[in-house]
Amino acid sequence: MEKHLPHQHTISVSVLAFWPVLLLLIGLTLLAKNAPSATAAGHTQPPSHRPLIISPESLAGPACFATHDNGTTLFSSIDAQAVQDAINVASPDGTVKIAGTCVGVTTTAGTEQTGYISKTLTLRGGYTTTNWTTSDPTINPTTLDAAQGGRVLYLTGPISVTVENLSLTGGSADLGGGIFNTAATTAISNTQVYSNSATDRGGGLWNETAGRITLHASEVTSNTAGPGGGGIYSNGAGTVFSIVGGSRVAHNAAIGDGGGIYNVDAGHLSIVASDVVSNTAGGYGGGIVNWQSGVLTVTSGSRVEENRANNGGGIWSGMNGS
Repeated sequence: MEKHLPHQHTISVSVLAFWPVLLLLIGLTLLAKNAPSATAAGHTQPPSHRPLIISPESLAGPACFATHDNGTTLFSSIDAQAVQDAINVASPDGTVKIAGTCVGVTTTAGTEQTGYISKTLTLRGGYTTTNWTTSDPTINPTTLDAAQGGRVLYLTGPISVTVENLSLTGGSADLGGGIFNTAATTAISNTQVYSNSATDRGGGLWNETAGRITLHASEVTSNTAGPGGGGIYSNGAGTVFSIVGGSRVAHNAAIGDGGGIYNVDAGHLSIVASDVVSNTAGGYGGGIVNWQSGVLTVTSGSRVEENRANNGGGIWSGMNGS
């Protein structure tokens, strides 16, 4: 009888002997599959199993905080929505306190801005989420940045508005990139209005319809406009624009007239112990244009210097301006 056991035993031994080699080949194949591969430029591609990397932006929490009741109710957002939310629920004559950096705009009454105010209100920065009692804008700077999506502030109606301890920037509109003020009485204190733009007039601020603005210990800088009023445009009978308390209107520019300020149509402009310096205009009035029955007062202790224009580098007053 023929026996097959030796033959079967021989096959088992051969397979066992080959098994380490087979494992080695499998391992080398897996390494080659996952190893960096060379590109045509000699650079390497990362392996397909590299770990997931989470960007800091994807983990970012709210950066903007606002309250209308000293922190009892706290609105927060990664953009500027918190500001408008607090304004909406604030009572007339109330105060909205803001902390952090608020970037972007919301749409209210058909216009885009970071904050839309149509009631008497105080808007104040300089706070932290752990201290809604004391405003300190030096330690706790607070910025409203429209990010070129619209204006920073839109103030409308026969109301009184106070804006304190804020930086207003990134506004972009046809009129009044930083602040559009129509009929409101507005006090701006310890606030910087900078790097805003208007395709038409009033890069930093626009004032109309008997609006009254007082700029105290504040700066309007590096704003731009097209035809006029790189920093400020104030126009119309009954409008009053007062620049006081060591304020500065500086480094603004207009393609047309009034690099720093354009006052027109019987508007009243006064500069008291403040500076209008280093502004430029492509046409008239590098520092100030006072036109068409505008009334201009510049007191001693003020400086209108180092402004440039094709005509009237410092002040251009005409058409019954006084």
